Amino acid sequence: MICTDTVELNGLARYLYGATTASNDPYCLLEGGDMNNGYNPIRWNCLDQGCYMHKCHPRIEIFADCFPEKIAMSDIDGVVEINGHFLFMEWKGDGGKLSTGQHILLQRLTTLSDKVVAYVVYGDSQTMQVHKVTRYYRGNSKDYDMQLEQLMEQFRNWGKWVKR
Repeated sequence: MICTDTVELNGLARYLYGATTASNDPYCLLEGGDMNNGYNPIRWNCLDQGCYMHKCHPRIEIFADCFPEKIAMSDIDGVVEINGHFLFMEWKGDGGKLSTGQHILLQRLTTLSDKVVAYVVYGDSQTMQVHKVTRYYRGNSKDYDMQLEQLMEQFRNWGKWVKR
């Protein structure tokens, strides 16, 4: 069995707080997938190797005193680059909220170039049900009611557009 935990904050938090274990996490029970189409899960056997969060994920909070005021490092759940264009994705679980620092980060990141877009996806990471997306582009953000298939279509369209 290969664990394909998507290493997003909500899944990792479930491991940390014991709500999800390798034996009952659907991501750790997935197998297969077509590596030729970009399918690239994290290969980790949770049962044999332990919790991914504890074993492999850096504890970025240790750097908290490296930056002024209350500035802290942030992680991004997904990023793809095609032809110098970048798409970032941050996942927030149901009821999750983007912090002020993350909001500022995404605003400023997307002002660096019109080749940068970021999506904040709100939904359930275990079922992959999406109900809302915030899109950041050129420093502006806009909320959309959206489901997973619509989001995937947005990503496909972006991929086609930047590949041209």
